[in-house]
Amino acid sequence: MKFIYYPNRPEKLTKEFVEQEFAKLEARVDSAEKSDSPKEWIDLYSDFNALSGYFGGEASRINYAHSQDMANTAWTEADKYFREQVTPAMEDGSARMLNSILKSRHKDAIGKRFGDYLIAQLMTSVEPLAPINSELRVKTGDLTDQYDKLVSSGEVTVQGKVMTLARARGMQSNSNAEVRKDAWFASRKWFLDHHDEIATLFDGMVKLRDQMGRNLGHKNFIPLGYLGMHRTDYGPEEAQKFRDSVRQYAVPLLQILHAEQAEALGTPTLKPWDAGYHPEYTLPTGIAPVEEQL
Repeated sequence: MKFIYYPNRPEKLTKEFVEQEFAKLEARVDSAEKSDSPKEWIDLYSDFNALSGYFGGEASRINYAHSQDMANTAWTEADKYFREQVTPAMEDGSARMLNSILKSRHKDAIGKRFGDYLIAQLMTSVEPLAPINSELRVKTGDLTDQYDKLVSSGEVTVQGKVMTLARARGMQSNSNAEVRKDAWFASRKWFLDHHDEIATLFDGMVKLRDQMGRNLGHKNFIPLGYLGMHRTDYGPEEAQKFRDSVRQYAVPLLQILHAEQAEALGTPTLKPWDAGYHPEYTLPTGIAPVEEQL
């Protein structure tokens, strides 16, 4: 396969390669800043963006392969190395480059070349990439991976057949009411049986993220969470107004739809195990065979 950027890229993206590439980029900052023309900085940002794209592509590739089979030792190790070694190196280098870009006298010219929104978007990345939280981000990623592995390995019995949680969820849209109910209760029972393990993981993540926010002078993680999603057009206040609108307008409509669905099913109220099935609108059972699902 031929690549436009990094055509001679290594067989495996490593921490050392990322550090070397950032060293090359940062060595060009002084010259770009001293130049009367913004061209050097524009070229420098383009190369930084190319490295970011390369990293992002590899992250997606490894994450996808790992999520397809979380019991695969090779991909588990690849994901762990990327998460704990490569990602921190990328984040640290990106944090330094962002600071240089946002302090540059050519910042406006960079924004003009790539779009004014770019600078606002880059500003939202500063705190989420803060080096002070590097170790905490790694720990949070490890807890997330533990949760994903726990859920992906979960198995339940539905109608006498042992299957994964994903397959059981798929059966909650089955045209047979007893199958839907059995699948729903089997899934819920699994989560109840693993409540303590899941609660421990979530408690750990909440504490780590709360500390991240406090490390940056916030009362909690919320402001950092919005920045991490690159929100430049709305924040907590706007989100509160949106939730109020959902409660005022969407919930009453959903109640009407649920009542209509219950009537179509011939039940007084809509049961939780029937929520994923509508006799008139749900695709026929078997159109996406359960055996072909995870």
